[in-house]
Amino acid sequence: MGGVHPLKRNFPFPGRIVLAVPAIYLFCGSQAFAGDPPAPYSETVAVLSSVFEGEVRARIGYDACASQAVREGYPNIAYLFSSLSASEAIHAANFRKILSALGAEVTEPSPEDIVTKKTRENLKTACDRELEEIDRKYPTLLERMRPEGHEETVRFLTYAWQSEKQHRDLLKSIQSGTGFFFGTLTRRIEGTPMAFLVCTNCGSTVGERPKDRCPICAGPPSGYEELEKTRP
Repeated sequence: MGGVHPLKRNFPFPGRIVLAVPAIYLFCGSQAFAGDPPAPYSETVAVLSSVFEGEVRARIGYDACASQAVREGYPNIAYLFSSLSASEAIHAANFRKILSALGAEVTEPSPEDIVTKKTRENLKTACDRELEEIDRKYPTLLERMRPEGHEETVRFLTYAWQSEKQHRDLLKSIQSGTGFFFGTLTRRIEGTPMAFLVCTNCGSTVGERPKDRCPICAGPPSGYEELEKTRP
């Protein structure tokens, strides 16, 4: 996974995405959690630490899949992987912010054990991962930490869960074509104009800017950024 990532985007979070947060929000947020927390948030911190690591690893993995797709001559599939990476990075940034406000230590996972294969297999693996997170991971984690009543965590974890459903829908459309008809599938995908936009607040990933508001966090359409696609 060495070298410079071939895809350009407008999100440089650690190295790729950075979210613009008003200074007054940072000040008030830090004051809200100054000193001992008003309630024991041990499960909340444990859940956030787990999902933060998972989102960072997903971002790294999707970036690697995008690079592999570019090497194989599939720029549109690379664009899809890149958009999923951008969404996961926004989730990770949100979780990191809450962990820091709660006074928890935040450690970046090592990318050394991230393994990618050929694009056909990467698509199948990505779809299986999203289905696992939608069906089991997020509902279980929300159940674990909800009794502690940390509303911000519940909100942003729910945003991430809804975003994963969007990822599933994007991947599901190509899952059935990753077998015998993969060549036909890729010709269709690569011959179709694509655009992906990501909400910088919640990570919602869509093919066109919403007319009224974000379908996940209800933010304004201006909160969406369109990712740039670079041809190999």
